[in-house]
Amino acid sequence: LGGLASYGDAKARTALELLAAADAPVATRADAAAALVRLDPERAAGPSVDLLAGQLDSRSVQVLIQAFLRHHDAVPKLVAAMKGKPPSPDTAKLGLREMASSGRRDPALAAILTHAAGLDRDPKPMDAAALAAFVLEVRQRGNPAAGAEIFGRAELGCTTCHSVDGTPGKIGPDLGALGTAQTVEYIVGAILEPQREVKEGFMAHEIVTREGDTFQGYLRGETAQEVQLWDHVSLRLVRLSPDRIESRRTLGSLMPSGLASMLTQDEFRDLVRYLSGLGRKSGTARP
Repeated sequence: LGGLASYGDAKARTALELLAAADAPVATRADAAAALVRLDPERAAGPSVDLLAGQLDSRSVQVLIQAFLRHHDAVPKLVAAMKGKPPSPDTAKLGLREMASSGRRDPALAAILTHAAGLDRDPKPMDAAALAAFVLEVRQRGNPAAGAEIFGRAELGCTTCHSVDGTPGKIGPDLGALGTAQTVEYIVGAILEPQREVKEGFMAHEIVTREGDTFQGYLRGETAQEVQLWDHVSLRLVRLSPDRIESRRTLGSLMPSGLASMLTQDEFRDLVRYLSGLGRKSGTARP
C-alpha cells in the first residue's frame, strides 16, 4: 500500500480510497487510510475517523495515528473530522497511549482524544498547603509496590518512555536514581506540569520540511550544512540540509500533560511514592 501511494497519481488515490472503504478487512482499511494520508490528508480523514469510532485494535490505531502525525498538514484534517464523529473511548485511550509512547505532541489531537476517553479532568497545580499535605500523605500512606504496578500500565506509557535500570533506547531520561536526585515535591510538580522544568538534553524540537514531512525529537548536532535530529517515530537519525527546512520550533518536554487525570488520588499518591524511592538503598519493587 505504501508503494501504491508512492505513485502519487489519481489512480493510486482512488485505489486507496476503495481499500479504505467499509467493505474491506479492518487491518486493510487502516493501512490504506494511512497510505492515503501521504496523498490527500483530507480524504484520508473520513475513513480514518470511521475506523477510530469503532473498536479498533492497537496496531491499527498505531498505524493511523502515526500516519497523521508524520505530516504537518494532516493532523488538523483529522481533528476537524473527529469533531463530527469522535473516536470510541477505548480507541481514544489507545490513541493517547500511542502519542505518549511515540513522543509526538499535538495539543489539539491530544485534547479531543482525552475528551473522548473521558479523561479530561483538568489537573490543577497544587498550592503550597495542598502540596505539603499531599507530600505527607505520600510519605505516610504511599504504597511503592502498588505504585510500581501503576508505572507499568500500558495506557500511561511510562515504561515506553522511561527506564529505571539504564535500559537504552528510551525517549525520556532514565529514572533509576530519581529518588536520590529529586524531592517528592519536585516529582509531583513534574507530573502535573511537565513543561515546568525540562532536563538538559531532553528538550524536544519539531522540524517541518518543504516536502511536508514532520519530524519531532532531540537535536543531535547542527552545522551550517546540516541539522541532525533523532526522530522518535522512525527511531532514526534524520539529517536535513537547511534548505529543506520549511519551519522549526521548540516543543519542550515530550511528556504529555494530564497523566494524573488518568489516576485516582490514591493511585497518584502510590505512583509518586514509588518514584521517590527509586535509587534509594531501601529499594522499591520494580515494575
